[in-house]
Amino acid sequence: MQNGQAVYEIDNLSFKYSSCRDCECGFVLKDISLAVHAGQSVAVLGANGCGKSTLLLLLAGHLKPSGGSVLFKGRDIAGFSRGELSTAISYAAQSHQASFNFTVFEIISMGRAPHLNYFGAMDPGSLGEVYKAAAALELDELLERPFGRLSGGEKKRTMLACALAQNAGVMIFDEPDAHLDIRHQHHFLNMINGAAAAGNKLCIFSAHNHDLALRYSTHSLLLNKARNSYIFGPTQTVITEENLKHVYSMDFETAQTQTGSRRLFTPGTIY
Repeated sequence: MQNGQAVYEIDNLSFKYSSCRDCECGFVLKDISLAVHAGQSVAVLGANGCGKSTLLLLLAGHLKPSGGSVLFKGRDIAGFSRGELSTAISYAAQSHQASFNFTVFEIISMGRAPHLNYFGAMDPGSLGEVYKAAAALELDELLERPFGRLSGGEKKRTMLACALAQNAGVMIFDEPDAHLDIRHQHHFLNMINGAAAAGNKLCIFSAHNHDLALRYSTHSLLLNKARNSYIFGPTQTVITEENLKHVYSMDFETAQTQTGSRRLFTPGTIY
């Protein structure tokens, strides 16, 4: 469902890293145009190197386009201050290495940095958001543990909780399922998909698992590095056998589950 003005309007967006200007790498992203709205959960898929992470960084305002434009709520995203973006957009990278050995509580609290009061302290509402995010990622019993003593999955859940604590209207996650066990993958993606719909937020996440995208997104963007092309639309029409075959150079087949949902699997033929 589209709710009013688009949150993002992307027009002929292209990007090339400065280190590649004189080499044969070409553009990481080329001439992408689409619009996304509040209430949607958007999955970004594609083979390694197709530009998924780059696109998310552009949407978060951390990179500037080489061509085209990214409008955020009707304005060029480059015109927003870092403070404005930090309250409007939360971004969680694929991985994170803490420079100092903060506790889990301290790291999650960093998500409330844009909302600190005049004295640089959290008000009761911000503190409540920290505990709410910790509970959502099942970190209640780890709040006093140093970040360096966590497992890979616990570290990932801590960083996801930090992004949730920000409570922004736009939530961007780069491979949120990475390092998580199967239960936590489904739990987190189900949660943010529901939050987008119920809270009129926009959730954008990259993924390699097309089944998770089928289950927990309303729309999908499928980037095809080999053909320098893309497909965007409702997830059920984008994630198909034929489209995935073109992107991953593998055969896919469809199966129906006992609940009636559609699953795509690989019989193993590689071209």
